[in-house]
Amino acid sequence: MRILIVDDTATIREIASAHIVECGHVPMKASSGLEAIEILKKDIPEFIFMDVEMPGLDGFETTRQLREILKDDWIPIIFLTGLDSDEQYNKGIDSGGDDYLTKPINPIIFRAKIKAMERIIGMKNCLNQLNEQLARTSITDGLTGLTNRRGFEAHADKCWKQCQRDQNPVSLIMIDIDHFKLYNDNYGHQEGDSCLVEVSNAIQSRIKRPMDLAARYGGEEFVVILPNTELEDAKVITESIRQEIENLKIAHFNSTTSNYVTLSLGVSTCLNTAEHRLHDLIKCADKALYLSKEKGRNQVNGEVLKQRKKVMVIDDEEENLSLLSMVLENHFNVLLLQDAAHYLDEVHSYDPDLILLDIKMPSISGYDVCAGLRKDSKTRHIPIILVSSLDKTDVRQKSKKAGASGYIQKPVNDKQVLAKINSFLD
Repeated sequence: MRILIVDDTATIREIASAHIVECGHVPMKASSGLEAIEILKKDIPEFIFMDVEMPGLDGFETTRQLREILKDDWIPIIFLTGLDSDEQYNKGIDSGGDDYLTKPINPIIFRAKIKAMERIIGMKNCLNQLNEQLARTSITDGLTGLTNRRGFEAHADKCWKQCQRDQNPVSLIMIDIDHFKLYNDNYGHQEGDSCLVEVSNAIQSRIKRPMDLAARYGGEEFVVILPNTELEDAKVITESIRQEIENLKIAHFNSTTSNYVTLSLGVSTCLNTAEHRLHDLIKCADKALYLSKEKGRNQVNGEVLKQRKKVMVIDDEEENLSLLSMVLENHFNVLLLQDAAHYLDEVHSYDPDLILLDIKMPSISGYDVCAGLRKDSKTRHIPIILVSSLDKTDVRQKSKKAGASGYIQKPVNDKQVLAKINSFLD
């Protein structure tokens, strides 16, 4: 173990260091609280002896700051002090200390403390290893050894956020074993499991970079995420996976595609993660996968994820804004506008592809907003769907006269509003 001695007295540092060496450990030395903090920022010891009475930062304050730096990474800290009182003891424990030793140092007690802490640290390390093993097991597919869906989702989310920060593209591959049910029916589930393992190993063999990840998505379906990867490069990797499986020549005489096991693959790339969500990328790759199946299987299809359409919702009622936001946010980029007083500036700034507009608002009529947008050369082309709790002929006539493209009655139905919006955006 590396054991840090923090004491402003050189003699005590040397005596303590000698005892530490006798116990078979490595001493580290700091002559002040500030020096101890600087050491900890660069190289964390397994154990600290901390002098209480030091000029500048005393041992209590130094310990408090060290605990802030360490956060959840616990290491034992034992105070060294010439003072022996209940008040001092409580103060030390409150500041983050674990035990006390009084000066002058008693060699037998000092070495005994080291041995005791050595056992505790050993148990802590064993527990950490077990927790890490449990964590790995919880995100690993038991059959194939690949990451499971839960692990993939956590890793993919991390990759997505990193690509957002760095403004880099990210690609994703969806993979499906062709006619796998027929394979199981013909060869049995045990052979089916062996086939899944072979396919998994082959997919994994084509994944080279540390952040690239292959996972079993479910059943005979697999997924690969490729951060910092353009579509053409992702297609090369995807095709290499398809070819790798074909080269294995795993017999599959019930397949209507080939006499061997083959894959259908779909790949998608998001160039602007700020405009999309991870599930958009997965959905796009899944769509490409099914295109591969429709076109005869054993092939790769892919595309760049199209930019999300922008929808602006103008409504003074917070409940309606919240409801529409929940309905729309999984399909579009949504801007909610509750105060319509400066609607024209907001529309110019956001440049939406479609506007949902409440008819009755306290500050301004939805009809007037719609008519104003139709008079403006920059906004007259935008589809506008008026929303109202009334479903009367005169309301629809006024909507049409104001230049509305469509009309929806409240309360809004999820499928109805999506169908209406898509009818203008498709």
